[in-house]
Amino acid sequence: MKEEDKILYAIGRIEGKEVAPFPLAYRKQMTGELGFQKQEGYEYWHILKAQVILPFTVCHEEERALTRMELIKY
Repeated sequence: MKEEDKILYAIGRIEGKEVAPFPLAYRKQMTGELGFQKQEGYEYWHILKAQVILPFTVCHEEERALTRMELIKY
C-alpha cells in the first residue's frame, strides 16, 4: 500500500462538523483535483501529521496537565 493511500484512508476517517472541511481540502490539495493547486509533499505522512496530529496534541496537553494536577494530594 502506498503512503498516499494510507493518507487518503486516514483523512476519510476524520469526523466532526468542526473539522469536516479539512479532509476534502487536504485531498484536493494532495491530488490537485477540481482545479486546486497541488501542494508538494502532501502525499507524505509527516506532512499530514504536522497539519493534523501535532496541533491537536497541544490542545490535549492542557487537559492532561489539568488531570495530573487534580491527582496531586496534599
